[in-house]
Amino acid sequence: MAIIIGDIHGDFPMTRAYLDYKPEVEHVSLGDIVDSRDTKVTADEELASLDLLLASDAVLLWGNHVLAYLYRRG
Repeated sequence: MAIIIGDIHGDFPMTRAYLDYKPEVEHVSLGDIVDSRDTKVTADEELASLDLLLASDAVLLWGNHVLAYLYRRG
């Protein structure tokens, strides 16, 4: 069984709670890790949330809010 979440959008407390919940179980993030529309979420919080996820063993999938930042060729 895995713990699955989507649409974190840089919410650091949510990210911490998600990763702390049953740490022995695989965690999967379904994307939309950054790009919060909430004005209370700062860029520093979004980056801290991203750093926390990247440092974890969670499986990270790309969502539309992440793909929007990729360079497009042609």
